[in-house]
Amino acid sequence: FEKTGLTVEELFLEKNFLFNDWVSKHTHHNLTLTNELKSINSLFSEVKNRAVEVDPTLGPLVEAETKRAAKSFERIEQKLLKAEKRNHSDKLRQIEEVKDYLFPNGGLQERSDNFLNFYQEDPTFIQKALDAFDPFDFQLNMLMYPYPK
Repeated sequence: FEKTGLTVEELFLEKNFLFNDWVSKHTHHNLTLTNELKSINSLFSEVKNRAVEVDPTLGPLVEAETKRAAKSFERIEQKLLKAEKRNHSDKLRQIEEVKDYLFPNGGLQERSDNFLNFYQEDPTFIQKALDAFDPFDFQLNMLMYPYPK
């Protein structure tokens, strides 16, 4: 768990969102095309002004082309992110293993794992659980145990 560099809160994120977030934090490349899109939009705005001067019916055409260009930039950003995910595939696989271990079948571990498995590893498990939990505190609690080798 520590090797992944994730926080406990990040573990509860949906897997795809977690991967996207992790990659965007750990990349050395700019994966967004926000500045380029602003430049293209201002360029299309100038083209629209010029087109409307010639023929007012050309305005919607230029607006449609502007939207098409924005969608193209969005697709390019998605492909940049996908390529960067491939570059970090080993680390993302580690994160996925930890997430799958902690959340089997996409649910909480307590729903699929029996407490006896933990008790076998640590006979003080039940006492630690009793000490950690307050039955009147309706928040999710986590007991942290070493990740199996």
